[in-house]
Formats: sequence, structure tokens, C-alpha cells
Amino acid sequence: MDSRRLAIFMFSYPLGVSDVIVNSAKKLADAGFYVDIFIDEVSFGISPIFFKHDRIQVRSISLVDVPAINLEEFSSKWPLFARFLAINRRFSRFPLFLKNIIRLTGKGDYSLLIGVEPFGLVSAYIVSLIKKAPVLYYNMELYQRSNCEFEEAHLLKVLEIEASRKCLFTVIQDKRRAAVYQRENGIEKDQIRYLPISTSGPPVYEKTDYFRKRFNIDKNRKILVYAGHIIEWAMCKEIVLASENWENDHVLIMHSWKMDNGKESYFNEIKEVAGRNVIFSTDPIPHDEFPYALSSADVGLMFYSPIDENFIEIGSSSNKLAQYLKAGLPVIASDFRSIRDIFETYKCGVCVTGPDKISSALLEVFHNYDNYQKGAYQAYREHYDFDVPFSPILEEIKAYCV
Repeated sequence: MDSRRLAIFMFSYPLGVSDVIVNSAKKLADAGFYVDIFIDEVSFGISPIFFKHDRIQVRSISLVDVPAINLEEFSSKWPLFARFLAINRRFSRFPLFLKNIIRLTGKGDYSLLIGVEPFGLVSAYIVSLIKKAPVLYYNMELYQRSNCEFEEAHLLKVLEIEASRKCLFTVIQDKRRAAVYQRENGIEKDQIRYLPISTSGPPVYEKTDYFRKRFNIDKNRKILVYAGHIIEWAMCKEIVLASENWENDHVLIMHSWKMDNGKESYFNEIKEVAGRNVIFSTDPIPHDEFPYALSSADVGLMFYSPIDENFIEIGSSSNKLAQYLKAGLPVIASDFRSIRDIFETYKCGVCVTGPDKISSALLEVFHNYDNYQKGAYQAYREHYDFDVPFSPILEEIKAYCV
């Protein structure tokens, strides 16, 4: 077994916009580990990233069949997995991913296997049955039974539960989300490690003109930015409609990391109702340049529909919030307790009941802008700087892999 080689497995989850996974790989490589990231080609294509570190290798997995590998051979080792294979129709590409990672990992040994999200965890656990290597779980989104609307989803949840109970530990964002996860998966507290969705590097104190130059925005106009997935649960249409009631010198930039938004009906629906003060930014921004692009804005926006605890307990689990704060942007956000606690602690933003209240929140933010900006930087340094909470996790991994 190679004590300095790790594998990370991701399926149906983007890599390029997941700062926690990107920075985990970088920090592990800096610590002397070789890191192989196995990700399906579709997810990688949605948000690609190319590492400069020679110890990190991204394996974009082609979703083609490998007839020589029979997944049913794992039936005796994991009977529930056999049942999943027998009824699975909705996740048709996942078995192809599994066959290919089994083929590719067969040539090497790993001291630790890291699964990201339920599919990644199942993948890591399957490989562990072959390699006899331990598994670590990165739970990024709460996968709850209440969300499982069909049989395959229910079985995937049970597979997650079984595999998570056999992991060295689970990495999750905070105590509130951990409480939900522990309740659903039957995990003991000592198996939990906390790592907020966070980003790395020093705060961006420089006020750039990235968006102003790119979209020819006058220096006297205020820029509000939404940066993330343009989708219903993020209340993007409501944000765009609310912008009609803002001051004339306010501009809304809707930035998405997905290059193929134009193919999605929701995106096109929003464009149809957007006013003249709305700009859609859909060209990719390089990962390392993104915080500097955000720093050219004045305020960050983040809203979530209160669908379940995965959304309500979002305070330590929002990539956009960490990015906004790193860039020194005050934030206007959904009035959830998890977000409100952060804002009240650091005075870095204003919670409102919905996007229709953004205009009133802007009056408060711009009236006390310097204080909110200072709070944003403080919140980043103390809560959303990846290096701080990851340090003890890295030390534990290093101690195990000696």
C-alpha cells in the first residue's frame, strides 16, 4: 500500500466550483500526498479545473461500458448494493462510472479513499472492498430521506447510511447540519469533523474594476452580484424581478458558473423578464481570478427557498457566501437562523424575508458600508478561511497515513 497516495471520488457533482474539494486536494498535495481525483466526464465538463500541482491528477471518467468488470461480483460483500443494481434505472450512468474507476484503480494502491456526496461515498466504499483501504466521507449536501421520491433514491440513501457508518469519519460543515446527518445516518458524534464550505487565500482588499470593464458599467453605479447556480431554489427569478424597484444607479449582475445556461428553460425565462439594469454573466471566470472579479461588485446576494434543512441550515454551507466575504462584499440574504447568526456575530450583512425586500436592505448597507465591509473581512478570516478548520483534519489524515 502506498502511504502517500489518496483517491477522491466524485460523481454527478462539479469540481471546479467546489472550493472545499479543490483546496483539500491542494493542501493534501502540499503535505506530500499524491492525489488522484476520479470524476465523471459530464460533471467535469460542467465546471472544469486544471491543477498546476504535479501531485494532483484529475481523471475525467468516460461513461462507457467495461464488459470485463461485473459489478454483481460485489453482491456477497454488499448485498444492498446488489439490490440497488437490480432496480436501478434512473442513475444509468453510475454503474458505468463504477466499472471504470474499478478498472483504473486496479493499477495502484491507496492509503485512503475519499468519497464526495453519496455517489462518491458508494464509489469509494466499493473500491475499498477491493483495496482494503479505509474511507473518509465528505458530506457536502444533506441527503435526507424526505427528498427520496423514488426507489433508487431511497436505496442510495440506505447505501450512504451503511457506508458512512464504516468510514473513519465524516467531514460536514457545522453542528446543526451534523445533527441532521447524525439523526438520519445513526452516526456518533466522535465520527464527525467540522469544515465549513470555505475558500482559501488572503482576503481581497483591492477594489478591482473587473465587471465594470467587462460590461462597461459606469464607476458611479452600484453593482449587486448574484454568483452561483441559476436555478429555481436560489430564487433567481425573484431577484431579477425585485431589481425593477431598485434605484436607477443600481446594476444587477447574474453570474453563473455553468456554460450551457442557454439550454435551460428557467434561465431563458428569467432573461425574458429581466429589465435593462440586469446583466447576465455566463462566460467562465478562472478559479484563481474569481475573488478579484467579485471584489469589483458592491454587494453580494444569496437567497434560498426553505425546502428542507439542507437549505435552511445553509450558514456554513454556501460557497457563494464564503466567496463574497473573501472579496469584502456585504451580503443580503434569506432570513434563516443559520445565516442570521453569522450576520449578527460579524455585522457583515442583512437578512430579509425575500428578494422583494432587497431595496430596503440596501439603504442600511450603503449607509454603513465601511462597517459591513469590515465585518465581511472578519467573518472570512475567522469562519470561512479554509486553512484554519482544515488544519486539524489534515493532521489526522497525515497521522493515519504514516
